[in-house]
Amino acid sequence: MLRRRKGATLGLVAICVLVIIVIGVGVYFLTKILSGGRETANATDAGTLNVSKNAIKTPTVSAAGTDFDKLGGDPGAPPTDQINLLTYNRCVAQAMMVAWNASTQGGNGQAKKDEGDVVDAEFTEVKDKK
Repeated sequence: MLRRRKGATLGLVAICVLVIIVIGVGVYFLTKILSGGRETANATDAGTLNVSKNAIKTPTVSAAGTDFDKLGGDPGAPPTDQINLLTYNRCVAQAMMVAWNASTQGGNGQAKKDEGDVVDAEFTEVKDKK
């Protein structure tokens, strides 16, 4: 039986090209799978930041009818009577200003005692943090 020499390498070239294409596709999908770790980390970080933001804004306490009425509300928004963690410092500052004003006005009685308690508690907390 006589073999034809013409086109004998065509099958070899076709198989080599097919193998190279399969290897290329495999490397492409492998890099997509391995780079998914970064996407997962970014998605986790975004979720954590969203939960943190909502934890600061969402739990609110009504201050209606108190001295802290209208100290709530998000910064830059109209004031409300809802106090959250973003506006808590306003309430603490208000209490400290009232206490310090009472101490400068002097006098005695319940206002003086309450002022002393607030100032003593604040300075004790500041000393404990140092």
